Amino acid sequence: RCEGPRPSNRRRILLGSEAAMKARLAHLFVFAGAQVIFMVTTRGNNGGTFGVIFYQAVTLLCCYILLDLDYDVKLLSREAAPEGRGLGKQILRGCGYGVFFAVCVFVSAFFFADSVTLIPAHIFELDARTICVHLSMQLLIAFSEEALFRYYLHEALRNFKLPDWLWAALISLLFGALHLYNNQIVVQFWIATVFSLYVFGLKLSRRRETYCTLAVTHYVYNLCWFYLFGMAV
Repeated sequence: RCEGPRPSNRRRILLGSEAAMKARLAHLFVFAGAQVIFMVTTRGNNGGTFGVIFYQAVTLLCCYILLDLDYDVKLLSREAAPEGRGLGKQILRGCGYGVFFAVCVFVSAFFFADSVTLIPAHIFELDARTICVHLSMQLLIAFSEEALFRYYLHEALRNFKLPDWLWAALISLLFGALHLYNNQIVVQFWIATVFSLYVFGLKLSRRRETYCTLAVTHYVYNLCWFYLFGMAV
């Protein structure tokens, strides 16, 4: 019995068509435009806590849908993880990577900065509700930014047939520039850029780290940066 191509193969053929290419570019420009409009209109007050949560949730949802629709990439697919690397191992690896990068930043700041504060006093003034909201918001930010920068933008720019490392470098510079724009702290540009390159390295190297691991890395590092160094990320 002669069987037709599997749905996944048929879908890959459709995704390679000229119409699909145009649709992907249209989605990219519309999505990028919406991101720019939000950042410009909320600069200065960050839109408040609700605004940040709403923006990050919508960004994450859009990335999830567009990655599946345009590139056949499923962020939380079990097939994306190497064999024998379950969810627990992915989370533990992310925790390790996040702590490692945070320690590197702290050691660098210790040698090159005028002063370094470990566990600043104002952390103890935060109430339980504020901490819970902050922890939840940082979790959403980490998963949203990884979906946007390390996955959606990376997949979208691959259409232009340049080496992965070049797109990783350009996206990392953009990632750093946006942190500088939002926080107005020059050192944040360099740290965010290097962090992005670090995470891209985890994704593109032979380690083949998953989306979950990258997001947990981002989350753990953000928490270390805020609660140990006393700076917002």
